[in-house]
Amino acid sequence: MPAAPTKTSRSKNANGHSKSAPQTDHAARLFNGRFQTGVGVYDGLSALLAEKWNFDFVWISSFCCSAAVGLPDAGIVGPEDILNVVRCVRRSIDLPIVVDLDSGYGDAVKAYHVVEAMARAGAAALCIEDNPISKRCSLYDGYDRDLVSVEEHIARVRVAQAVGLTKKSERAKPAPKAKAAAAPAKP
Repeated sequence: MPAAPTKTSRSKNANGHSKSAPQTDHAARLFNGRFQTGVGVYDGLSALLAEKWNFDFVWISSFCCSAAVGLPDAGIVGPEDILNVVRCVRRSIDLPIVVDLDSGYGDAVKAYHVVEAMARAGAAALCIEDNPISKRCSLYDGYDRDLVSVEEHIARVRVAQAVGLTKKSERAKPAPKAKAAAAPAKP
């Protein structure tokens, strides 16, 4: 029979797991210059499995979250749904969370509010695609990929930078020799 729990200085998470209160700078841990291995998660249980199997970070995407509820990755799962998953995962584990924000869920003003909410919920980094707002996963056959203008995508990335949580794409930098870059969160 397991030993009875004893009082310690460890806090109790909402899911009942006893863990030390997270003090980790997740962005610094994610952007430490070393190769990182992550895995897609869509709820607290999949996040706990990622932590148990020693992944360096978790990736929350609309693809994973849509599939988990039996829906296609076609923009049906919205930012509030993804935000709830981020909150659940943050309560469950102490790993950096990278969030795929699709196209930012709207214009620059909407994207700003979504990015800010994700940072407050515990995201360490995010990815904003250069797709139009009307989403369709590029993994489906017969997909003609339309992209937004460079100016529109730059506006999306700039609002994310204003919050301090970005992962820039090459399209966000019109210079011909641009490379992908990332910046840590500053919630």
